[in-house]
Amino acid sequence: MAVTSESLISVTEKVMRCIADEEIPIVDVGDYLNGDIKAREQLAVDLRAIQESLGFFVIVNHGVSQDLIDSSFEQVARLFALPLKTKMKYQVGYHHIGYIPDRASSVRPHDVKISESHKNHKKDVNEGWAFMRDRLPDDPKVLANIRHRSTNKWPDELPDFRPILLEYQESMTQLALRMLPAYACALEMPADYFDDKFTLPEFYNRCSWYPPSVLETNYLSVGPHADHSSMTYLPLMDVPGLEVMAPSGKWMEVAPLPTCVSPGDQPKYDPVAFHDYQVSYLDGNYFYLKDSN
Repeated sequence: MAVTSESLISVTEKVMRCIADEEIPIVDVGDYLNGDIKAREQLAVDLRAIQESLGFFVIVNHGVSQDLIDSSFEQVARLFALPLKTKMKYQVGYHHIGYIPDRASSVRPHDVKISESHKNHKKDVNEGWAFMRDRLPDDPKVLANIRHRSTNKWPDELPDFRPILLEYQESMTQLALRMLPAYACALEMPADYFDDKFTLPEFYNRCSWYPPSVLETNYLSVGPHADHSSMTYLPLMDVPGLEVMAPSGKWMEVAPLPTCVSPGDQPKYDPVAFHDYQVSYLDGNYFYLKDSN
């Protein structure tokens, strides 16, 4: 069943209030994930309203263990606490997998509204470590040397890191897949519309470290940007910092508007495969190849 624009279901009052006040909505997805059809229909209506306005929301009762999230954060903290010489053994290269040193990137806006008021011409002050879907050396995409589809660079110095991060990645992947029917219904499509389109979904897991610092003028920890995937899931931390731009230009503390359109409508941008866009996006924002030439 799809929720149509003629649906009698209304956007919930709290979501309407958040949209009007430009505040981040908090959406309980527990009943939906437990199989409640009415909850799915309501979620679809709320999702559509949020994605056509604010473009960002927080979910609760999502089923991902908080202990797992906490353990993952602990492992990531240990990862970036490794000596720089050690981390540089795993530096990113052709596939953009591995350690990204401080000031090795300058994330630029891919949205006119952000570009007009937040230009970013200096290198961002943060470290990162990029992981893709885990692959074995005999994976066909690895053997074909397809960009961003190689083996991950797991730190040998942290034996617990890989199993915990793999469990986290699998949990988040399953959550994202379980959310797809709600997105399909929000787009007025059958609930199973995306089932055959995400049979082996690709993902980009970037672990980041933003060191405490007093930044020089015009330096940013990370520049304002729109992510390049169909959806982004971020685990929240106790430390504030994440902000999202509202349609008015106001920064809401916690992505630009989604470009999805209804069937038959003219798309805002030319169609492009996720992999092709990911290659151009990462090549345009990271300096590790340019600096080595």
